[in-house]
Amino acid sequence: MLGKGTTLTGSVTGLIGHIRNINFEGTKVDNLDNTDADTPGYHRTFEPGLIDSGRFTCEVLYNATYAWAVLAALKNRVTESWKVQFADGRRRWFWGYPDDSSLAGPHDALVSYNFGIKITGAITSSSSSSSSSSSLSSSSSSSA
Repeated sequence: MLGKGTTLTGSVTGLIGHIRNINFEGTKVDNLDNTDADTPGYHRTFEPGLIDSGRFTCEVLYNATYAWAVLAALKNRVTESWKVQFADGRRRWFWGYPDDSSLAGPHDALVSYNFGIKITGAITSSSSSSSSSSSLSSSSSSSA
């Protein structure tokens, strides 16, 4: 199982384990309308703008230590570096701040804690087969 043993570590928040689900929610490029009076054929024209690296969402088995650390970072508006470490050795790094926090406890299942992190800047990744890093967007403001 690829996901078994995956961890998330924030430079301020610390280690978060017992991860059930993670999601990097889409990198997007803004569309800049550059249409002017000389545009032929009455069609709008566009060019690529800034890149938004999106959000990272995470579901973990509830643990008061994890929940308190994320909630404290959210309330204190802490932007920190984050590292996702996969069991196969792959890693992803990014800077971001928690922007969402919720607790779900169905009566017949385990309690889960869910949170989101707004990613600021580029996402950097490395594979287990290579020590080199590659940026998933055009600029790199992440650090390990």
